[in-house]
Amino acid sequence: MTKVKRVKDGCIASVESSKVRFEISSDVPGACSILRAGEDYKAQVSTTRPADKVAANDDTADTTVLVIYNNVKGNVRDNSVFEVESQEQLRRPKLS
Repeated sequence: MTKVKRVKDGCIASVESSKVRFEISSDVPGACSILRAGEDYKAQVSTTRPADKVAANDDTADTTVLVIYNNVKGNVRDNSVFEVESQEQLRRPKLS
């Protein structure tokens, strides 16, 4: 986790893995409460589709989300789901 910035009832955060940087957001109160800068988290990228678009197989309404799992044992909130606003591949220098 490189940066967490909370805005009103939700939050906006910049999250970085070894290969990708994500800008994520959530309108759910308390979603960012599991995030702490500089800590490691397990996360999974997924795609969601509104229920009314499933039967029509309409992927234009799909949303990419990042599910971040809480790293504190015994915490009531096991994970939080964030919408992925943007993502970029990180270019790491090649070692010679």
